[in-house]
Amino acid sequence: MRRVVSTLHVVAMAAAVPAAAESVPAVYALKSYAQGPGQIVRIESFTDTRGGRMTVRRGATEDRGRMGLRRERHYERRILNDGTNVTLEYKVLKDEVGTSMKLDGPAASQVTESALTGKVILGFRDSVGRWRLFLKRRTASNRQAAQLAELEAYENRSWFLDRPVKVGDTWTIDPAFVRHLSERDVDFAEVAATATLKDVLVLDGERTAVIGFNIRSQGARRNPLAHRSSGVMVSLTGSLHVVLGTMLDKKLFLEGSFTTLAREGDTSTTVELPFKTEVVKTVVR
Repeated sequence: MRRVVSTLHVVAMAAAVPAAAESVPAVYALKSYAQGPGQIVRIESFTDTRGGRMTVRRGATEDRGRMGLRRERHYERRILNDGTNVTLEYKVLKDEVGTSMKLDGPAASQVTESALTGKVILGFRDSVGRWRLFLKRRTASNRQAAQLAELEAYENRSWFLDRPVKVGDTWTIDPAFVRHLSERDVDFAEVAATATLKDVLVLDGERTAVIGFNIRSQGARRNPLAHRSSGVMVSLTGSLHVVLGTMLDKKLFLEGSFTTLAREGDTSTTVELPFKTEVVKTVVR
């Protein structure tokens, strides 16, 4: 009898102890960095496609070659004022492009500065809140307008949701700058892109969200009357580091491949480029 009572007492005591609460995953409200008026953010961008292959077919003949590009860009980004009519300013400190090509002859290479080097760019939001960029006190040339459109596409990127996310969550993004690159050779490019919150780590002493990217893009242009067509395929993966204390997207890295195909008459040109790009941001003051 004593053993039964003792057993019942143990069972009762165990029932009185509350069960351990289930752990709730941490959630993070990721958002774009809110740069303050007068604050300067330095942006350094490096793109490398060296080691690419080119194949030119003319009827029954075929020529193979190598080509590549390396581009280095340094900007200073500043918000000039506060309030409803915010003005954005970019100073293009450096924009240098190095190209190399070898096809049917000796290799040729050159280094040139872009049409925006040394220029000041102003940005204003339009009626739907998108940034529109213009050269300060001058009209852009065709080359400058094309490069402004590229920077504008990056400035209007949309990477985060309007709700908190936890590690393992995946969502759809619109990397407009990838679409812009794809549509250089085609009328319209489809882009399928996702982001996944991979982890939250302490990097360089700062709690940092590590977001993985998976991006695919393709498009085509056809002109049957001119016997002309072109196509593009892009495949990229990479990561974005976001400092949780400030929401500064301090480092973006993407790598993959960029393939284009152009046909005119009986001639076709295929270019297959490895693609790496890195964007690093630092708050100067």
